[in-house]
Amino acid sequence: MRYTRYKFTFLSPLFYKLQTILIAIFLLLQSIPGYSQDAKKVQLAELYKMSLEELMNVKVTTTTKSEISINKCPGIVRVFTNKDFEKYGLTTLRDVLSFIPGIQIQEYMTGVNLVWIRGVQSRYNSKVLLFIDGVPVRDSYYGSFCINEAVTLNNIERIEVINGPGSVLYGANAFAGIIYITTKSNVNIEPDEKTHFSINSNGGFGKSWGDIEGKYEKENKYYPYTIGVEGSGKGFYGYGEYFYSKGFNPELTRDGTSFEHDQHREKKYFMLKYKRSNFSFMGTINDYYYPYTAHKSDRDQRLHRIPVYGTVSYKKDFKNMGKFNIQAYYNYIFFKRYSFYFLDEGVPQRTLEGKKENFNNTILYGIDCDYLYQWQKHLLTLGFSYQHDESEKIKSRTINYLPSYEKGEWKKNIEDDVKRNNIGIFIQDLWEINSNLILTTGIRYNTMSRFDDQFNYRLGLTGQKNKFYGKLLYGSAYRVPVYREYLKVGVINKELQPEHLNTFEIQAGYTFTKGNFNLTFFTNSYRDFIEEISITVLRGDTLEGSDEYNLNFKSRNISGLEFNSVLYPVNNLSIILAASYLLSAKEEMGGIPNFIVPEFEYDIKKHDLYFLSKFTFNLLTSYRIFKKYNLGVNLIYYSHRNKPKEYQTCINEEDRRPQNADAFTKVDVFTNFRFKKTFFELKINNIFNSRIYSPPFAKIANYDTEWPGRVLIFSIKHTF
Repeated sequence: MRYTRYKFTFLSPLFYKLQTILIAIFLLLQSIPGYSQDAKKVQLAELYKMSLEELMNVKVTTTTKSEISINKCPGIVRVFTNKDFEKYGLTTLRDVLSFIPGIQIQEYMTGVNLVWIRGVQSRYNSKVLLFIDGVPVRDSYYGSFCINEAVTLNNIERIEVINGPGSVLYGANAFAGIIYITTKSNVNIEPDEKTHFSINSNGGFGKSWGDIEGKYEKENKYYPYTIGVEGSGKGFYGYGEYFYSKGFNPELTRDGTSFEHDQHREKKYFMLKYKRSNFSFMGTINDYYYPYTAHKSDRDQRLHRIPVYGTVSYKKDFKNMGKFNIQAYYNYIFFKRYSFYFLDEGVPQRTLEGKKENFNNTILYGIDCDYLYQWQKHLLTLGFSYQHDESEKIKSRTINYLPSYEKGEWKKNIEDDVKRNNIGIFIQDLWEINSNLILTTGIRYNTMSRFDDQFNYRLGLTGQKNKFYGKLLYGSAYRVPVYREYLKVGVINKELQPEHLNTFEIQAGYTFTKGNFNLTFFTNSYRDFIEEISITVLRGDTLEGSDEYNLNFKSRNISGLEFNSVLYPVNNLSIILAASYLLSAKEEMGGIPNFIVPEFEYDIKKHDLYFLSKFTFNLLTSYRIFKKYNLGVNLIYYSHRNKPKEYQTCINEEDRRPQNADAFTKVDVFTNFRFKKTFFELKINNIFNSRIYSPPFAKIANYDTEWPGRVLIFSIKHTF
C-alpha cells in the first residue's frame, strides 16, 4: 500500500464480535453434511417458494409491452421482486442495480449516483430511462434522477432492468438502458386480507476512520433512520415515508482540502394508488433535500428536488378483438440548488459571504396508447405516444451578505423558455415461428418540434430447446439533448443534435436442476455522442471563468461480455453471481471547433475511454438457516480504472492520490427473520470499511468523490 489504511475498529467491541460471528456462521454452513450435492430437490418455502421451472420462466413486459417468458423475450432483462429485496438484504434502488452485470454505479459530486450501462457514461443519468408505474421520472434540465434513498424499496413490487436500447417501444432517451419500476397496489396484498396496515422503521449508525498518508485523521459519524407507513383496502393503496441522515463527510473536498461540511439528507414521501377493474390511478410527491457529496472548501452546496407526478391508465381486454391500453401522465419537478459561499478564514471558522439560488423547474407530460392483437402466430402491437416538456422558472440570483445585504437580480439560466413536443408511432410483431423460436421485428418514427425526425428499429430472434436458450438482437436508439447541454447561458450550442446508438447482442443460456446461467456478448456503435469539455474562452461571447461546453463528437465503440447466473447448490441456499468484462471501449472525438479554447489538452484521436472498470464481479447470497431466518453476504468488485493525464492536476501535488482509481471490493452482510407478523433485519454495509472512490468525471483535474464507509442498519416492520 502506498498509504496508511484506516484503523480497523468497528462501532464497538460488541459489534466487532458480531461481524466475526456472522461471517463464521455463514462459512460454517457451507461445510455441514446436510448440504451435499446429493441433497434432495430444492425446497423453497416463503421467500424460496418458487420452483426452478417458474424461476426460469418469469414473465416480463418491459421488452415487448406484453407478457412473455424472460428466456423468450427480445433483449437482455433482469428482474428483482420485493421478495428478492428481503431475501438478499437490498434496501435501495442503488443496491439492486449494483448487482446487475454490465452496470457500474458511481458516486457523483452533486450527491446523485450515476448509472453507467455497458460503458455508456453520463454525468446526470440522462442516458438511462427510469419509469415508475409508467411515468418517466426525470427533470428536463439535467435529464437526471436519483437512485439512493430517494427511491424507497418499501413500496416497490417489481423492478425490470434492460441492458440496451429501447427506443422502438419507448422513444427518446431509452438509450443505454431502461429501469422499469412497478409499485405495490391493493392487489399485491394477501387474498384473505380485506384491509392491510403496516409500519416499518430502520435506524442506522455509520462510523468510519480515515488516515491518508498520515496527514488527515478524523472520526466520521452519521445516523440514518427511516419511518414508513403502508396501508391498503377497497382498491386503495397508500405509502408514506420520512427519512433523515446526518450524512457522510468525505476525507477530502474536490479541491483536495480537508474540510467539514453540513451533509444532512432529508426526505418526505407519499404515494396513493387506486385500482379497480380496468382503471388505475397513482399520485406521488417526493420532497428530497440533499447535499453535494464533494464540495469545494469555500462553499456548501445543497439541492432540493420535489418531483410531483401522477398517472391515470385504462386497460381493456376485448378477447378476440385484442387488448387496448392507454395511459396519461404528468410530472412536475421543483428543483432548486443552493450555493453558500464563505470567506477563506481557515478551519473551522467561516464567515458567510453570500449565496446563490438556482431554480431549474421543469414540466413533463404525455400520453401512451398501445393496441395488441393476436393474429394466427403473430402478436401485433401498434403504439402512439405524445410527450411535451417545458421549462418553468429556470433562473438564478446571487445574494451578497458582505459588506451589506444585497439581493441581485434574477437572471436566466437558459437562453429562452423551452416548449418541446415529441410525437411517435410504432409497430411491433412477435411471430412464433414454432414452439421453440420467436422472431421480433419493430420500427418507430418520431417527429419533434426542436430536432430532426428520428427512425428506430430492432430485429430479434429468441429460441429455447429443452434446457438451452439463446437470443439475438440488433437495435437502435437515440437521445435528445437536455436543456443544460445546448441552452445554458454563456455556453449555448444550438447546433447540438441527438446522439445515436446501435447495439448488437447475442446471448446463450442453460437451465439445469440447481440453477440457470447465461453469457451475453454485446457491441455498441455510438455516434454523434455528446460530451462536455472544460473551456476557458468562448470567442464571440463572454465566458467568466471556466465552464463545460457540450459538443457532438464522432464515435464511441464499446464491446463486452456479461455473465449472470442464479444458483441453488444446496437446500435453502440461493446465489446470484454476475460478472462483466469490457473487451474494448474506445472513443474518437474527431476535433474541437476553433471558436472555443479548452481548459485542458484533449486527446481527439482514438483512445480508450477513461474511468471505466474493465472487469466487474457481483455476488448475492442468501441462506435460510431456519424456516424464517436468513443470512447473507453480498460483494461488489471493480477493477482498476484508466485515467487521463490531467487526472487530479488541480490538486496540490502532495495531496494527489492516483491510487484512488485502483481496484476495490465492497462487502455487505445481513441477517433477517420473521416472527409472526414482524420482520427484523440487521445489515452492515461496507463491513470492512473499504475506502472507495468514484472519478471526478466532470472536471477530471479535481479530486475524486469518496463513497460512504461502514454503516450498520437495523430494520423492523410490523403488519397489523
